[in-house]
Amino acid sequence: GRVALRYAQEIFRTGDEMVQALHDRLTPNRIHVQIGALDALPKHVCVALTEAAFRIGNCVVSIVEGHGDELLRELRAHRIDLMVSNYLPSLEGGLGLHSRRIARAEVVVCGAPQYKRLRRGFPQSLDRQKFILPTLHSKLRHDLSHYFKVNDIQVDLVAEVQDTATQKLLASHGLGLLAAPLSAVQELIQQRRLIALGTLPGVHEEHYLVGSSRRVANPVSSELLKSFKMESHSLPLGT
Repeated sequence: GRVALRYAQEIFRTGDEMVQALHDRLTPNRIHVQIGALDALPKHVCVALTEAAFRIGNCVVSIVEGHGDELLRELRAHRIDLMVSNYLPSLEGGLGLHSRRIARAEVVVCGAPQYKRLRRGFPQSLDRQKFILPTLHSKLRHDLSHYFKVNDIQVDLVAEVQDTATQKLLASHGLGLLAAPLSAVQELIQQRRLIALGTLPGVHEEHYLVGSSRRVANPVSSELLKSFKMESHSLPLGT
């Protein structure tokens, strides 16, 4: 019975892969690339992936958002080609799954222009200031909590927000400070809607791309997994 079950599981897995491989070519002359993005991921990462996919070949890109566990299940079942995440997911039991770090971004604390005075004495000036933080499921949230504890900084948590776009919107309205990857807030800093106070030494956010081996490879997603990398950003002086 156990032997038969293993064969049955392999048959179903191969069948799902066949359906996905056929679906990749439903649009004439275009490859279909399906990307699963962690719902808390900064949206500019998906934009960069899409732009890179278009440079690789003539393709149609579909992006779906979700939680890490459900996206891994979709990846193992070959219903998506790639998963992009801000933490390295556990690949235990994930035969044929491959991951690669595509970015390592420094984290900057920023806020609306009225917070500019906090540049003086940073980071101790953050003590007892209002903060908009990621939700507890985020690795960055735990890294920030550790940094604040080690440096004896107590922050006033006013909002826990999973979506980075909402975090930035709240911060730009002056409702609290935001700690985020520089690449995610650089445009708002350049527009002067947010003011950079400083970076947090030793605190980074990493992004990973995860793919699954297939008998019939998707050429675009395979090349993305092999070579895609995010550009690094630096904090302009005086911003």
